[in-house]
Amino acid sequence: MQVFVGINVDSDIDFNKYSKYTNISVKVKSIKVLDLDTISLIDLDVKDCKDVIGFNFNSGKCEYDFTVSCSYRANRRYIYTDAKSNYINSSIAVYQNDSLLGGDDSAVLINFNDSFSMEINLLNLTLKITHTIYTLYNEISIDNDCNGYEDLLLIIDVEADIFEATKIFSKIDEFTYCLFDKTYIISELHNDVIVSSNIDTLVIYLNNIDKHCNVVIPPSVNRVIIGGKYGSDFCDDEGDFIVTFLIPESKKDEILELIADELRYPNIAHLTDIQVLDKFGLDAKYYR
Repeated sequence: MQVFVGINVDSDIDFNKYSKYTNISVKVKSIKVLDLDTISLIDLDVKDCKDVIGFNFNSGKCEYDFTVSCSYRANRRYIYTDAKSNYINSSIAVYQNDSLLGGDDSAVLINFNDSFSMEINLLNLTLKITHTIYTLYNEISIDNDCNGYEDLLLIIDVEADIFEATKIFSKIDEFTYCLFDKTYIISELHNDVIVSSNIDTLVIYLNNIDKHCNVVIPPSVNRVIIGGKYGSDFCDDEGDFIVTFLIPESKKDEILELIADELRYPNIAHLTDIQVLDKFGLDAKYYR
């Protein structure tokens, strides 16, 4: 999947000569898109942008009119343009001679349907991935050299799940994915699962479960995130445990606490970890 992040403008436009707020009309024949599979920036001719998210494609056009806004903020130039798109909730970037006319901390924030978001620095393409309030991966870095431009923040809404939009996740099966061999994501639980060794973070959704399942957690896990029917129990119709977590004996207290803390709320703050799991119809057993 590719998303629209900026326009390419002619090299003969001299932005340095504008000292006050100015609007500049430009003709655009190519745009800058972010490829979510490779996390790379690509130049595309506007005639080839039919499937680019956020670009209002018209097959009859070979160039498009945009208005570039140029102003100063605290002695830094602020250059941007309107995307003219319902998917993009911000201005977008302007590129000239393949260079971003934006500050070192310029970034695009992409929101997906499934509560995931991805933030990517537009200069060095480092990224951060979050799920609701949790950061799953963060390698965002900033070059501290001031380049004289104001930072840009692009905000784009994509009507797709993150697993459909990008190939940076390794697909294990229909409902299970791995992110950089460190985060293990179970989007739906329908069978027993053995979480891969060396995984640091386990993300598991406990809704749509149709039978009892075991989840084997390795000792490498240091964080557990539970999604699904939050605030209710996970028992089946007969009241039997619907999920059993198999936890290594060597880290039973630590991992049990990680699970319980995901479920605990003020009214049950006094309960022990195993009592919290029992409250939600979950169970824990231990292995050596």
